[in-house]
Parts: sequence; structure tokens; C-alpha cells
Amino acid sequence: MVKKKLGQRGVILLLGTLLLFSLAANALGASGLTEIAAYLNTNIKVTLHGKLFEPKEDDGSKLVPITYKGRTYLPLRAVAEAAGLEVTWDPNTNTAHLGQIAGEIAKDQISYIQLTPEFGPDPVLYKLSSRTPAYLNRAPGRAFVYGYAADPGYYANITIFANTNYEYDTFKASFWVDETKHDGEYPPYPPKIVFKDEFDVVVKEIEVEWGKLYEDVEVPIKDVQTLQVTVDGDLSIIGEPKLGK
Repeated sequence: MVKKKLGQRGVILLLGTLLLFSLAANALGASGLTEIAAYLNTNIKVTLHGKLFEPKEDDGSKLVPITYKGRTYLPLRAVAEAAGLEVTWDPNTNTAHLGQIAGEIAKDQISYIQLTPEFGPDPVLYKLSSRTPAYLNRAPGRAFVYGYAADPGYYANITIFANTNYEYDTFKASFWVDETKHDGEYPPYPPKIVFKDEFDVVVKEIEVEWGKLYEDVEVPIKDVQTLQVTVDGDLSIIGEPKLGK
């Protein structure tokens, strides 16, 4: 058996070829259709990422591969969604959109870079797991590769400034919110994560809880020149911060 590995472009081309046999029912009355003689091929087995894949309709009924002139065709929507691509049908233009529609910005297409001291954050607070892992392993079950943290009692919070110069659209980071307990108790006030611009104007404020992890917090910063990020707690971590555009 010959195995062929398709890249993303190859997958898109393949799925595009399958369009003929899997458009929504309301597209069947459109012009440009040509009647053919094809065969439902129940002998064909398909695997996806090593597991048996049987495409089905929304009601659970099985979709059988079609063989036409020696080629095998699978239903577009079932295969695309199984591969992680959303399928959208536009009846006005008779177009099946796979994944992102032109003009939209998908989150997974944002290009991120690490927020390191080159952007201005305090280099004293910058930590790497390869050098000082204890600072980044405070959250149970979560070890950060890099981030910003301080010694217990050194600060009442963790604050960093990043000179973004209007060049980035999104800030993204995970936060471990914690503080040294006094008499076994946390401070009575609720902690916060606060994002401000260069004019000290709050861009976003999140009320959080002590001893909690907040993963993949995103903040739009397109109109921000200098971003200030503050999280309460001397044991807190600004974990793996990134700038995206």
C-alpha cells in the first residue's frame, strides 16, 4: 500500500475536489450540474489520524463513499469538519467556504511573539524555567516556560510595562494569582488583573480569586502604545505573555 502525505494545501485541494458530491441540498437546483453515473462503494474504508472514520449525516445515517471513473469521493462537510475545518454554505454565490471566510480574522491565524524584556518589561522579573524554575512552578500542575515573577514579599503585585507602539493587536498571557498568606489566610480584598494604556486608562479589569490559574487571557491592544499589566499578589505569575497581530 502506498501512503501519500498531504500538506495543508493538498488537503484543501482534495476537499475542493470533493465539493461536487457534498454540497447542501439547497444547492442541487443550481445551474452547472451534470448528470453522471457513479457507484456507492461500501468496500472503501477510511481512517483519519489512524482511526477508522465513517462520515455521517446530522441524523446519524452513514454516508457511503462514491466511486466515479476509478476515483473515490467523500462528502465534503463530513470530512472537512472531522479535519477541524468549519464549512459554511453561501446560497447567494453557490460557494462552500472551508475554514475562515475572506475578511474575517480567525484567532488561530494570529501570529504571536514572546513578550520579553526587549519590549520594556522589568528584566529583574523576567524568569526562564531553564534557569530559575522555582519562580514559574508555583501553580499546582502548571509549569511555565517563561514569564514574570518575583520573590515572596518583594512586591505587593506583579507589574510589567510593554512598549507595543501600536504595532500589535492582542496581548495574551496566563496568570497564576497568589500571595503569601498571613496567619494562614489570604488578604480580605479580592485580587484583580488590570490592563492600562500609556495614559493610565484602564483597558480591561478582571476580578479574580486567590490561588487560581487563569489560562489564555486575551486583551485587545490595537490602540495602545504602552501596555501596563498588573496582577495582585506577591507570588503571582504573568505566565508566557505574548503579543499578537
